This record gives sequence, C-alpha cells and structure tokens, in this order.
Amino acid sequence: TDPKSCNYDVTATEENDSCIFLSDPCDDGDPNTVDDVIQEDCECVGIPISLVDELEALSVLIYPNPASSNLTIDLGDLTGVSTTFKLYDSSSKLVFEKLSTYYLTIDVSCYAKGLYTLELSTSDRVLRSQVVIK
Repeated sequence: TDPKSCNYDVTATEENDSCIFLSDPCDDGDPNTVDDVIQEDCECVGIPISLVDELEALSVLIYPNPASSNLTIDLGDLTGVSTTFKLYDSSSKLVFEKLSTYYLTIDVSCYAKGLYTLELSTSDRVLRSQVVIK
C-alpha cells in the first residue's frame, strides 16, 4: 500500500509488510555475487565476488556498506599511493571526485538512496566496488 515501494499495487487495500523498497536486501540468484540489494530500477543486483576479492587482497576497506551518513575508504596496501576516488550514481553520473594517498571519508548524507559505484584509480590499476546509500 506504499506508493514509494517497488511493488506498489494501487488496488491493495490492506498492509501486509510485503512492500519492497530501494536498498532492501535481496537475492539476485547469482552465486558469484554478494551484498545483493534492490536498485533504483527495482532490480536486485549484487557485487561480483571477483571485485570483492581484489579489494580484499589489497586490504582496501570500504565501510560501512550500506552507508547513510559517512562512507570511509581505507587504502590498505595502497596507502601512500596517489589514488583518485570517484563515486558514480546509478545513472553513471559522477557525483564525487577527490585525490588522496591515505584514506577518505565521504559525507553521503546528501545523496539519494540507491546503489553507487566507487572507483579507485592509481597509475597502474582501476578498482571498482558497489556501495549502497540508504
């Protein structure tokens, strides 16, 4: 009965807690993804495990995820390396960009809820991760 839900039914007459909202956890059915959530287009999408593994191998930490106020990125093994941080919304629009060599905290409270792509670029690699703003 909530018009803000992905599965809104105008003919519904009673609340039954079946509404699905943006950023709700879900299962996309793909065993090669983790942290599946409902996106802006109401589709369930997860983060490919290969991206997670590469970030973990470099000890890069992105937390909390999902985030509602601040998102912190700790470069781990990339500390001291000039890194460009870019944050893209679900329509691939660049909403944040900054250069750092250590860690970065981004105030995400002003961004719309949804799935975003965080890109970390150095002179020899580009790493991407999905982050959820709720």
